[in-house]
Amino acid sequence: MAADLVIEEGDLEVLRDRTSEASSGLRSVTVATAGIAMRSIGKDVVDDFVYTGSPGAAVHSVGTLGVNPEHTWVSAIPLHDEVQGMGPDSSFGRDPKELEGIGHLSGDASGGDGYNPDPNAGKYVNHSAYFYRAKPNEHNYSLEDIGKVIADTMERK
Repeated sequence: MAADLVIEEGDLEVLRDRTSEASSGLRSVTVATAGIAMRSIGKDVVDDFVYTGSPGAAVHSVGTLGVNPEHTWVSAIPLHDEVQGMGPDSSFGRDPKELEGIGHLSGDASGGDGYNPDPNAGKYVNHSAYFYRAKPNEHNYSLEDIGKVIADTMERK
């Protein structure tokens, strides 16, 4: 699989420049870098691809990701994850939420242990909440939907 991965010359340098401008954190850069990698990866190498809290898709169309467009997904927490779509289209690519044909997963991580509902909390405090374990008797629907993608039981909405 790794042999099928080709990152175009200059892609990483662009990401380094944009990352220092955005100060968006390592995981977000990883998602944008993954989008770049997906442009060049061979067909049928990756089964599903999920964007979470991404500053950009690194592409302008799900059809250029190297994975079946029916198996591309995005989850976007609406509160305190302002990393999403923070870069202009010319740097990080389109906001994944706006990619035509992408499947939308729940962005509701409010039941996650560590999710911060305080309206005065920082702009990025829920940036990792997609992956928080659910509190007892609650749900992190974002994480549950990601699990359904992995288990191949997620239906398109």
